[in-house]
Amino acid sequence: MNAVTRRRRTLVGVASTLAVLLGLAAFGALTYARAGGDKATTPMYADYLTYESLTALVDNAPLIVRGTVSGIAPATRVIPTSVTVDQLPPHKATNIGYLTTDVTITVEQVLAGASDLVGTNIVVIHLGGETATQQSLAEGQPLSQRGRQYVFFLRPAPDGRYIIVDGPQGRYTVQNGKLAVVDAAVKQLPVARQLDGLDLPTVADRIKGAKGGKP
Repeated sequence: MNAVTRRRRTLVGVASTLAVLLGLAAFGALTYARAGGDKATTPMYADYLTYESLTALVDNAPLIVRGTVSGIAPATRVIPTSVTVDQLPPHKATNIGYLTTDVTITVEQVLAGASDLVGTNIVVIHLGGETATQQSLAEGQPLSQRGRQYVFFLRPAPDGRYIIVDGPQGRYTVQNGKLAVVDAAVKQLPVARQLDGLDLPTVADRIKGAKGGKP
């Protein structure tokens, strides 16, 4: 069996460098009634590699850290470079693209990668977010919560921020010293099953083993 396979959820193609890096495959707008009025809710589906082993995930994550969410920025709308906004009707121009949220992580432990990041803040891009008129929900990827601790498998973005490796497979909450998936549906994925419920020392040992003892 291949160590990495591909899982697809495709509706509408998105042409954007950031979209490709984030694994974003498609999005569509639906409106759901909410308390205090309607808000456009946009479900987002992604096309990710599926990792059959921790070694395969680690091989694709130059940086692996444990850290606590210390800040969450307002959501930012990312517009594909192929779109000419001023040629769209107003109702489309205000909703084109997709939302991302910058989440600041205070690094407490580096499990792989640059050890000098301990004690510093890094910014991790999350798919989805919320504005005054729209809420975007990434499938299986709730936003990280302020004050909570996570383990992130990351790769660098071109602008100095970081991207979670292949969505929900690359982020786990830390609860009572053990890893837990961020969404129950993620447990069906092989690498998530391997990591869910492991204590932090075991996770650190297995990551080190997957890297062959290299930092």
